Amino acid sequence: VGEGPVERGDGKETILRLAGRRHPPAQADLDAENWRSARRGATSLLDSLSRRVASAGEAENRLFAVAALHRALAHAGAGDLEKAEWDWHIAASFDKDEAAVDLSRYREAGRRLDEARRRYLEEAAQTADLSGGPVAPMGDSGAVTRPRRKATAVPSPSGRPGLGGGPVKIHAIIDVEGRVIAPRLVEYSRPSRGFEALDLIKKWRFEPATLDGKPVPVFYRLTVNF
Repeated sequence: VGEGPVERGDGKETILRLAGRRHPPAQADLDAENWRSARRGATSLLDSLSRRVASAGEAENRLFAVAALHRALAHAGAGDLEKAEWDWHIAASFDKDEAAVDLSRYREAGRRLDEARRRYLEEAAQTADLSGGPVAPMGDSGAVTRPRRKATAVPSPSGRPGLGGGPVKIHAIIDVEGRVIAPRLVEYSRPSRGFEALDLIKKWRFEPATLDGKPVPVFYRLTVNF
């Protein structure tokens, strides 16, 4: 990646080649189970992409997805499953096919991330969906109340050339502790904006939704305005 914003050239291979000049692929480190180095390389690539990629398209989305998946595997290998799950959801936001790849080649790290993926699907089936309305029924005992946002990190508009503003819309789960988990991008102008928004909402905290006075996890729609 060069010193300025990267515009889309001849497609997928162009942008992958540009990124690889400064940030070697983490694949070798993952295969060698060198988790710290793999995590450092993937984080460096994600940060660089967020700052410098000003274009939008399939190749750019896939590059964010690959880097996020590599970091998820590195976190899983190191035993940090919370961070691994977050990064897997980032990867799925940008390219669901990339996030669904066979992880068996990564041995224990792949097994842990696979378990996290399965656990999310099981938990999601039991989670009320408030992303489309003020309340949602859950069983026969009543309705789920909205979560209420507490302190938030406020995004400041970026002056980077080529990056448009506008809202980024995200569906996520607000868990019983009021944390944002399992984010999924729904609407964004550029992948760099989407990634920046995901990084922001990770810091948001809520009063959790309740059912019969008890905290419950819910799907919720979040908007970050740039």
